[in-house]
Parts: sequence; structure tokens; C-alpha cells
Amino acid sequence: MRIDVQEKPMKIAAFRVSKAEAADTDFMNSLKPEFKAWKRKNYLPVVYEAGEENMEDNIYMIMKHNYDLKVKRESFPELLNA
Repeated sequence: MRIDVQEKPMKIAAFRVSKAEAADTDFMNSLKPEFKAWKRKNYLPVVYEAGEENMEDNIYMIMKHNYDLKVKRESFPELLNA
């Protein structure tokens, strides 16, 4: 497990867990006190099930895909009615 802390644009405590850790109910339940501690500090605790890929690259690709869809919808509104 790894915890990545982000301050801006929003306070997030990202818990990156392996697939095995995510499947382990006891392990996930053991994180609940950690989540509460981060919430008391006004952070949003988020759990990501990590694979072998680079998470930052994956997030970038998702954001790019969503942006491309938005541009297409704004540029070609007639496609929405097709």
C-alpha cells in the first residue's frame, strides 16, 4: 500500500492498494481508522486499486478522452441526435 497526499486543487489522501490488498476484507477494514484520521484533517480519503501501470499516465489518458468527447459534442451537436 502507498498513500499519496494531494493538497491542491483539493485535499486528497489517495490510498493505492494492490489487487490482493483490495480483495482482502480484513486489510480493507483495517484502513478505516486511517480514513477517519484523514477526514479529521479535512482530507478526502480515496482508495485506488493499482495495477502495474503508471497511475498518472492512466489518469491523463482518461482526462484527455473526456476532453476529446466534450470538444466533439460542442463542435458537432448533431451527432448527439443521431
